[in-house]
Amino acid sequence: MRPLGEKSQSLVIGASGMVGSHIVRRLFSDGGQPIGLSRSEQQDARAEWIRGDLAHPQSISWPQVDVIYCTASARLLANALPELVTPSLKRVVLFTTTSISTKANSTDPELRAGIAEYANAEKDVTAGCDALGVKWTVLRPTIIYDEGRDKNLSRIAHLIGKARFFPLCGRGRGLRQPVHAEDCAVAAIQAARSVAAENKIYDLPGGETIT
Repeated sequence: MRPLGEKSQSLVIGASGMVGSHIVRRLFSDGGQPIGLSRSEQQDARAEWIRGDLAHPQSISWPQVDVIYCTASARLLANALPELVTPSLKRVVLFTTTSISTKANSTDPELRAGIAEYANAEKDVTAGCDALGVKWTVLRPTIIYDEGRDKNLSRIAHLIGKARFFPLCGRGRGLRQPVHAEDCAVAAIQAARSVAAENKIYDLPGGETIT
């Protein structure tokens, strides 16, 4: 088996999304041609595209790759693992959410239930990888932004740009650490290449705390 390195063959699940598209771009810039999985047809020549739905893994002809990057649902990945793991696979890098560690004890029962589902799906992915002999790394980002593409910070910026003000409910004391989608991609690629990151979970906050 080839040692894991910059030229490793990679599959990006969620390759047309904010983080996944940055992973594809960076892997391509490193001289590789990653394989992207998308539910719709894609025209980006930086990747070889497979059209398919992770919810129906048995319908996909999974390629032989060294690394899988997954920015899609952890639950879907956990269910699909037996179908997509090939003998060449060495590492799975999964994105979940920092909320697993920061909101587990929320006073909102509905929010607690949702976070518990996230946590159980994450646990099922890592346990499935362990059972199949595949190393894994989990990255838990905070709120992700990517200029013009995200549905949170970019939406706020657009509103301020049009209205010249921003309506604020309450005192605005809540703190956030937004992290850029490209920084998430860099972290994922570095994690996949690091022996020290095997079977580890990392919170991935942005570098600045803002109200």
